[in-house]
Amino acid sequence: MELKNISLRDVTLLDKFMVEKANNYIEPLRKGTPRGEPIGVSGKKYWATLLCLKKIPLKQMASMLKVSYGLLRKWRTEDAFWDLFEGHCVEFADVVIQHLEERAKKQLELHKGYMAKSIDVIFRTPPPLLTVKEFSDIKSYHRYLVEQILKRLGEYGKEFQETSENLDDIFKDDQVLPTILNERVEKVIFSEHLAFQCRTFFELLKASISTAREMKKSISNFERPREEMLELIKTIAWKGKLDNFQQKLIIVEIYKMQNRFNWIDLE
Repeated sequence: MELKNISLRDVTLLDKFMVEKANNYIEPLRKGTPRGEPIGVSGKKYWATLLCLKKIPLKQMASMLKVSYGLLRKWRTEDAFWDLFEGHCVEFADVVIQHLEERAKKQLELHKGYMAKSIDVIFRTPPPLLTVKEFSDIKSYHRYLVEQILKRLGEYGKEFQETSENLDDIFKDDQVLPTILNERVEKVIFSEHLAFQCRTFFELLKASISTAREMKKSISNFERPREEMLELIKTIAWKGKLDNFQQKLIIVEIYKMQNRFNWIDLE
């Protein structure tokens, strides 16, 4: 089945990227091109550069493209073919970053709705979570695509780390008011949701890569918000006389420590 002909509602993030790129591609016309000059990439060849983003057997890919196996192998020897492929990888890496940011915003909205419930409901019900259906094909990502995503996440992680505030001296004053503490918690929550999305995406990538050392180096940039939140929780508990919001927050943290706040295994 050709991806160009399927509905975009139930496909993965990568499938959607491939389909939209293919559908928006305008195939060059031979008419008006001087004899001897390259015409450009045909629609089928362009589609082939997109299919290479996944680890698809060449014979299966040739069948999907409705071209001969020999022709596909010939295309794959051309520099222009791989130039396009590499461009797709770099572009999709940015798409992943944007998507993780969108996921963090959606998760934050779920979090706000959840925290608005009564403490009795929160005590009995784990936090709602987004599923990861859009990443269900992550094991099929081409190695070069994975490398580009890791590279982009590494760069993003450095930017993320630089914007993280230093909390070392914030809570040394015993007179910190609960309202001020809660305001600080609110500021940290989105950063933690975003870092959580990024960290878990790394976990999903584990099955696709062997460069565990590079992944560990990149993921370390997203650990700060978790450390900040735990420091806040410790301070809240230490202050005593918790307000309703702080009680709910501690319950949520307990859910996380019980490994129930984890969308990797959700379907």
